[in-house]
Amino acid sequence: MRGAIVTWLGSLMFLAASVKGQCPAKEILRKRMAYLRETSTISTEEKIAEVGSYLAKINGCPYRNDSTHASLVTMMGGLYTQKGDYLKAVNYRKQAIHIITASADKPSVNVKTLPGIYYW
Repeated sequence: MRGAIVTWLGSLMFLAASVKGQCPAKEILRKRMAYLRETSTISTEEKIAEVGSYLAKINGCPYRNDSTHASLVTMMGGLYTQKGDYLKAVNYRKQAIHIITASADKPSVNVKTLPGIYYW
């Protein structure tokens, strides 16, 4: 019960922070992504829905096509791997590779994540 309340409060806080504008704050988004990676109280389907909503919002954000965007796309690939949908997983990982390689000259992109994405 306590875990459900913590999850609900975390979701509520994130929602409140992201409602202010179309783009969620990068730091809050990173913290939420870390939480989603670590928790087992949220189903894979719920995680896919949540990360998908962030991906839909990020297209209008100034930090589109940076490491945060690539991390979201990579995370989505990992979630589809957990579901056993390997074709979708590969497509998301390809998108992450494209985001990073197309913007490799920007300081907002961490190219050091590429080997790990290629590995998975």
